[in-house]
Amino acid sequence: MKCPKCGGSLRQSTKDPSYGLCDNCKKKYKWVDEVKPKKNSNLKKKSNPKAIITVLIVGIIVLSIIYAVTPKKKSDEYIQKVDSYFEQINTLGESYQDILQTCIDGEITTDEFMSQMGDANSQMIQLTSDVLSLDETKYSKKIAEIGNSYNDMAQEIMNYINLGDSSAIDEISSLAADIISDIEELDTLRAQIKK
Repeated sequence: MKCPKCGGSLRQSTKDPSYGLCDNCKKKYKWVDEVKPKKNSNLKKKSNPKAIITVLIVGIIVLSIIYAVTPKKKSDEYIQKVDSYFEQINTLGESYQDILQTCIDGEITTDEFMSQMGDANSQMIQLTSDVLSLDETKYSKKIAEIGNSYNDMAQEIMNYINLGDSSAIDEISSLAADIISDIEELDTLRAQIKK
């Protein structure tokens, strides 16, 4: 501690440690321990703008991902529209079997068969495209996948009848299994969009 009068240093009194003595002035002063000013930890620290921007960008990305993953509620009208497309796709896909059976039974020629399958396949492509034009949900996407599988099946059936490609039989069986599996998933996916 320094002397308030001359600025010289004070020494602590041995008789009364609460006082300091100045050897220059020969005066006695109340001894006060020097207290170093503490930094106020509550004071705001200078922020790094890059860090703040990075945190904001990461936050926006996280929120975007959460929003994208969260299933959206869809109106009953939307669900009815998608259901209607599924019924049309399924009915048209089942008609492939009827067209094939009439060809096998000899009721139509191969050319007539190819024409009927081509027409049905064009309709399937249009229906699948219509489903994909709706707001995408897992439900509508699965229905579009079913439409695409029926489309692939029609191509394989035509290859089998027109070209006699026996490897098409295995592919047709595989596609039929995929379609059945996809149809079984529809109820679960439909329920998810109604929540």
